[in-house]
Amino acid sequence: MSENSPLYRAVYDQVDAKTALEKVWPKSEAAKPFLLVYSPEFCRFATFEDVDDARIFEFRCFCEEYELRWVREGSKDKGKAVLLSEKEGHDLKGISYVFSRSDQYLLWGKTEKNKETGNGETVLFDHRIGSLRVPIETRGNRVYLHFKEYFSEDEYGNLVLKAERCLALKEKT
Repeated sequence: MSENSPLYRAVYDQVDAKTALEKVWPKSEAAKPFLLVYSPEFCRFATFEDVDDARIFEFRCFCEEYELRWVREGSKDKGKAVLLSEKEGHDLKGISYVFSRSDQYLLWGKTEKNKETGNGETVLFDHRIGSLRVPIETRGNRVYLHFKEYFSEDEYGNLVLKAERCLALKEKT
Protein backbone atom coordinates (compact mmCIF):
# COMPACT_ATOMS: atom_id res chain seq x y z
CA MET A 1 0.00 0.00 0.00
CA SER A 2 1.26 3.44 -0.81
CA GLU A 3 1.14 6.41 1.51
CA ASN A 4 -1.87 8.61 0.82
CA SER A 5 -1.17 12.04 -0.60
CA PRO A 6 -4.23 14.26 -0.66
CA LEU A 7 -6.20 14.28 -3.91
CA TYR A 8 -8.04 17.39 -5.03
CA ARG A 9 -10.64 17.95 -7.74
CA ALA A 10 -12.28 20.90 -9.46
CA VAL A 11 -15.22 20.66 -11.86
CA TYR A 12 -15.98 23.24 -14.56
CA ASP A 13 -19.35 22.94 -16.32
CA GLN A 14 -20.32 24.39 -19.70
CA VAL A 15 -16.80 25.42 -20.71
CA ASP A 16 -15.28 25.17 -24.19
CA ALA A 17 -12.10 23.14 -24.71
CA LYS A 18 -9.74 26.10 -25.15
CA THR A 19 -11.01 27.88 -22.02
CA ALA A 20 -10.64 24.68 -19.98
CA LEU A 21 -7.11 24.15 -21.23
CA GLU A 22 -6.11 27.75 -20.49
CA LYS A 23 -6.72 27.02 -16.78
CA VAL A 24 -3.65 24.77 -16.65
CA TRP A 25 -1.52 25.31 -19.76
CA PRO A 26 1.83 26.82 -18.74
CA LYS A 27 2.70 30.26 -20.02
CA SER A 28 6.33 29.26 -20.63
CA GLU A 29 7.77 26.62 -22.94
CA ALA A 30 9.79 25.03 -20.12
CA ALA A 31 7.47 22.30 -18.81
CA LYS A 32 4.61 21.60 -21.15
CA PRO A 33 2.10 18.94 -20.21
CA PHE A 34 1.10 16.13 -22.54
CA LEU A 35 -2.18 16.56 -24.43
CA LEU A 36 -4.05 13.50 -25.72
CA VAL A 37 -7.08 14.29 -27.90
CA TYR A 38 -9.91 12.05 -29.13
CA SER A 39 -12.28 12.35 -32.07
CA PRO A 40 -14.30 9.83 -34.11
CA GLU A 41 -11.43 9.81 -36.65
CA PHE A 42 -8.34 9.76 -34.43
CA CYS A 43 -6.68 9.51 -31.04
CA ARG A 44 -3.36 11.37 -30.93
CA PHE A 45 -1.08 13.62 -28.96
CA ALA A 46 -1.60 17.24 -29.86
CA THR A 47 -0.65 20.86 -29.18
CA PHE A 48 -2.56 23.66 -27.51
CA GLU A 49 -3.65 25.01 -30.90
CA ASP A 50 -5.18 21.64 -31.90
CA VAL A 51 -8.03 21.92 -29.38
CA ASP A 52 -9.80 24.30 -31.79
CA ASP A 53 -10.49 21.29 -34.05
CA ALA A 54 -14.29 20.92 -34.05
CA ARG A 55 -13.97 17.13 -34.39
CA ILE A 56 -12.43 16.76 -30.90
CA PHE A 57 -14.93 15.42 -28.39
CA GLU A 58 -12.55 14.70 -25.50
CA PHE A 59 -9.02 15.42 -24.27
CA ARG A 60 -6.70 14.57 -21.40
CA CYS A 61 -4.02 17.11 -20.52
CA PHE A 62 -1.56 15.71 -17.97
CA CYS A 63 1.78 16.01 -16.23
CA GLU A 64 3.21 14.86 -12.88
CA GLU A 65 1.30 17.63 -11.03
CA TYR A 66 -2.22 17.38 -12.49
CA GLU A 67 -4.59 16.00 -15.09
CA LEU A 68 -7.31 18.01 -16.77
CA ARG A 69 -10.03 16.11 -18.63
CA TRP A 70 -12.58 17.70 -20.92
CA VAL A 71 -15.57 16.00 -22.59
CA ARG A 72 -17.92 17.69 -25.08
CA GLU A 73 -21.56 17.54 -23.98
CA GLY A 74 -24.13 17.67 -26.77
CA SER A 75 -23.52 19.10 -30.21
CA LYS A 76 -22.26 22.50 -29.06
CA ASP A 77 -18.64 23.41 -28.33
CA LYS A 78 -19.21 23.35 -24.57
CA GLY A 79 -18.39 20.51 -22.24
CA LYS A 80 -17.41 19.49 -18.74
CA ALA A 81 -13.84 19.73 -17.45
CA VAL A 82 -12.43 18.03 -14.35
CA LEU A 83 -9.06 18.86 -12.85
CA LEU A 84 -7.32 16.30 -10.59
CA SER A 85 -4.19 17.10 -8.59
CA GLU A 86 -2.34 16.14 -5.44
CA LYS A 87 -1.47 19.81 -4.90
CA GLU A 88 -3.88 22.29 -3.38
CA GLY A 89 -4.99 25.15 -5.53
CA HIS A 90 -7.77 27.56 -6.33
CA ASP A 91 -11.19 25.90 -6.80
CA LEU A 92 -9.87 22.46 -5.74
CA LYS A 93 -11.80 20.39 -3.21
CA GLY A 94 -10.45 17.34 -1.38
CA ILE A 95 -11.42 13.79 -2.38
CA SER A 96 -11.07 10.97 0.13
CA TYR A 97 -9.61 7.60 -0.79
CA VAL A 98 -8.02 4.72 1.12
CA PHE A 99 -5.43 3.35 -1.28
CA SER A 100 -3.48 4.45 -4.34
CA ARG A 101 -1.11 2.73 -6.71
CA SER A 102 1.12 3.79 -9.59
CA ASP A 103 1.65 1.72 -12.71
CA GLN A 104 2.36 2.06 -16.42
CA TYR A 105 0.93 1.09 -19.81
CA LEU A 106 3.17 0.15 -22.72
CA LEU A 107 2.37 2.18 -25.84
CA TRP A 108 2.21 0.01 -28.96
CA GLY A 109 5.01 0.34 -31.44
CA LYS A 110 8.74 0.71 -31.60
CA THR A 111 10.67 3.77 -32.66
CA GLU A 112 10.81 3.86 -36.44
CA LYS A 113 14.33 4.07 -37.83
CA ASN A 114 15.00 7.41 -39.52
CA LYS A 115 11.76 8.83 -38.04
CA GLU A 116 13.13 10.83 -35.11
CA THR A 117 11.71 14.26 -35.76
CA GLY A 118 14.36 16.18 -33.82
CA ASN A 119 11.73 18.47 -32.31
CA GLY A 120 11.08 16.55 -29.11
CA GLU A 121 8.90 13.91 -30.74
CA THR A 122 9.28 10.27 -31.67
CA VAL A 123 7.23 8.21 -34.11
CA LEU A 124 6.24 4.77 -32.84
CA PHE A 125 5.18 2.18 -35.38
CA ASP A 126 3.56 -1.24 -35.35
CA HIS A 127 1.99 -2.98 -38.34
CA ARG A 128 -1.22 -3.64 -36.38
CA ILE A 129 -1.89 0.00 -35.50
CA GLY A 130 0.25 2.13 -37.81
CA SER A 131 2.19 5.21 -36.63
CA LEU A 132 1.80 7.21 -33.44
CA ARG A 133 3.70 10.44 -32.78
CA VAL A 134 4.58 10.82 -29.11
CA PRO A 135 5.88 14.12 -27.68
CA ILE A 136 9.11 12.77 -26.18
CA GLU A 137 12.48 11.94 -27.67
CA THR A 138 13.72 8.39 -27.27
CA ARG A 139 16.89 6.48 -28.01
CA GLY A 140 15.00 3.78 -29.88
CA ASN A 141 13.35 2.31 -26.80
CA ARG A 142 9.70 1.67 -26.03
CA VAL A 143 7.49 4.32 -24.43
CA TYR A 144 5.32 3.93 -21.31
CA LEU A 145 2.35 5.95 -20.13
CA HIS A 146 2.67 6.27 -16.33
CA PHE A 147 -0.51 6.65 -14.28
CA LYS A 148 -1.84 6.58 -10.73
CA GLU A 149 -5.11 5.08 -9.51
CA TYR A 150 -7.02 6.05 -6.37
CA PHE A 151 -9.39 3.63 -4.61
CA SER A 152 -12.10 4.04 -1.99
CA GLU A 153 -13.99 1.43 -0.01
CA ASP A 154 -17.63 0.65 -0.74
CA GLU A 155 -20.26 -0.32 1.87
CA TYR A 156 -19.21 -4.01 1.60
CA GLY A 157 -15.50 -3.37 2.16
CA ASN A 158 -14.50 -3.77 -1.49
CA LEU A 159 -12.04 -1.40 -3.14
CA VAL A 160 -13.62 0.71 -5.89
CA LEU A 161 -11.67 2.78 -8.40
CA LYS A 162 -12.39 6.40 -7.47
CA ALA A 163 -10.08 8.19 -9.91
CA GLU A 164 -7.25 7.64 -12.35
CA ARG A 165 -4.68 10.25 -13.29
CA CYS A 166 -2.19 10.07 -16.17
CA LEU A 167 1.22 11.32 -15.06
CA ALA A 168 3.79 11.20 -17.85
CA LEU A 169 5.20 9.54 -20.93
CA LYS A 170 8.61 8.01 -20.27
CA GLU A 171 11.07 6.03 -22.27
CA LYS A 172 11.80 2.50 -21.10
CA THR A 173 15.30 2.44 -19.70
